[in-house]
Amino acid sequence: MARIKTPTDPERRAGDAWVNNAVMSGEASDLRLAGTERSVVAAQYEDSSNLQSRVNVYAYLCPEQPLPNGVTFEDWVLDHLDWTGEESALDIGCGPGGFLSPLSLRAGRVMGFDLSLGMLARAMKRTPDCQAHLAVADIQALPLVSDSVDVVVAAFMLYHVPHLDRAIEELFRVLQSGGAILAVTNGPGDKAEIRQAWQEAGRRIVGQTFNVPHWSDNFNLDNGATVLGERFDVVAVDRTRGTFEFPEPGPVLAWVQSLRPGLEGGIEDATWMDVMGELRRVVAHEIEAQGTFAAGKDSGLVIARKRAT
Repeated sequence: MARIKTPTDPERRAGDAWVNNAVMSGEASDLRLAGTERSVVAAQYEDSSNLQSRVNVYAYLCPEQPLPNGVTFEDWVLDHLDWTGEESALDIGCGPGGFLSPLSLRAGRVMGFDLSLGMLARAMKRTPDCQAHLAVADIQALPLVSDSVDVVVAAFMLYHVPHLDRAIEELFRVLQSGGAILAVTNGPGDKAEIRQAWQEAGRRIVGQTFNVPHWSDNFNLDNGATVLGERFDVVAVDRTRGTFEFPEPGPVLAWVQSLRPGLEGGIEDATWMDVMGELRRVVAHEIEAQGTFAAGKDSGLVIARKRAT
């Protein structure tokens, strides 16, 4: 079974923020629930196009601590464990399959589950030789027997789960004693400058009732240790930080536009286009004044282990 590396391990680490007095966020609000409704999640991830728009902004990232040449973000996440090569690993919410090939190089058996057939089809095309077992499945009711998995990767998805307590119970059920969770997520301030510009533009067009969604409040690097700590032993929280520097508004607008599917009922198309036009003006004004539009990046993972029984 994979051993979790200790905080003294130097290789491929991009941060040193270990669990310390993690605090849960406040009561759930409509802004947090907006990203957990199944209709929203289905629209967001019907295929990989919206996700790809969000991935594209990383071309503009200046990391505080660049990873070594040839080491991907997925490698950095997975190398928080010492792998034996015999593990059974589950990538839940696998999306287009970014973790599947790296997992296949480390584990003996790999499964990739997702709610979206479109995402799974993309994963099959992307990783035809990785021998992962792919299936449509919900983290709230996993089609696995108890105590059958050594490692679970949950990347950028726990904040979308409508009943997170059920999901955590399912992860506890299927993990073997001592099994590990690598829960990848963002910090609450990730891309805050983009969200602030979006909200400023929206309020200029719609009024003070306009608010951007905040579903990452459900599970993030600040509260994730407390959320998982209800059932698991949380070992560490590790972060990678940096700054996005956008020389023109296009990538910022594409990132925001990718979040619209599933939320159309809250704002008419014509009004949305007016908001996007105002957002372009806000971002362009910042670029004219500062040379770039800068936004902070804060992402990483919560590492937890099932308590031995």
